[in-house]
Order: sequence, then structure tokens, then C-alpha cells
Amino acid sequence: MSRYKKPPYVLEDRLKIKSMLEADCSFLEIATALGRTVFAVKGEIKRGGGHLKYNPEYLARESSMKRRPFTLKDRLIIQEYLEKGRPRSEICEQLGRTVGSINHEIDFNGGSFGYDPQNAHGRRVDSASRIVKKDLKQRIENIEFQLEIITQTIQEILNGKNN
Repeated sequence: MSRYKKPPYVLEDRLKIKSMLEADCSFLEIATALGRTVFAVKGEIKRGGGHLKYNPEYLARESSMKRRPFTLKDRLIIQEYLEKGRPRSEICEQLGRTVGSINHEIDFNGGSFGYDPQNAHGRRVDSASRIVKKDLKQRIENIEFQLEIITQTIQEILNGKNN
């Protein structure tokens, strides 16, 4: 790891950025106060919605979200909200997911008007089981190959002792 790489921003840093932006501090002053580069601070502010709308609470909430697959229950909630014509941002808040993950789930599985949670979930389960089966098949082939090598080695040892 590079010696210049800093750990991710914590909520305390983000609140400090927000207060310094409100006090009309320059990017250089903010970077100096946080021990970061100006480029890193500008990137953080851009991710937070820009310098006039910087929202550290949103960034802290989003960064604490863990990657996890959608459950059938999640998918049924998505379908319900789409049928009611609710915005995707409400789905995000309801499920505690990012906008990007919700958009990907909906777009990948039929779009706003053709979203099918049963089909989406079935496809995910099938995909996961194929990966496990493929991995299991490869392991079995590896064990068979190792068994062949061991058998040949034992035969060579026995033939060598018999001569």
C-alpha cells in the first residue's frame, strides 16, 4: 500500500468539511485541516453532492451499506413500489440500498414496467447453483488427477523395490 493512501473519510471529517464550506474556506484550507490533498477533498465534495449541497450524513449512510444479494422479499417490495409508481429513491430508503444497486436490479430484470421478482430471484439462484456445481466439478477432477499421480507413484516405488 502506498504511503500516501489515506483511510476513507469518517463522519467527523465530513462534518468538518461541511462546516468549513459553510464558513467559505478554500479547498486548500480544508485539505490542510484534514491532512489531505486538495484533489482528494474536491473528490469527496463532488461525491457528497457538490460544494453548495454537500451532505455528509448521506455519504456516511451510503458508505456503511454492505454488499448483499437481493432477497425475494426485497424484490417483491421493489415490484410493489414500481406498481404504485413510487420513485426509485423511495425504494432505496425502504430497502437501505444505494440508488445504483436498485437501478441495476430493476433495469437488469425487466425495467420499470416489466420487472418480475420471481424470475429475477430464480435467475440469481440458478446462477449461484451453477457456480457451485462448476466449482465442485473442478474439485472432483482435481482429486481424480491427484489420485492418478499417487497411484502411479506407488506403482513406481513398488516396481523399484521388486527389482
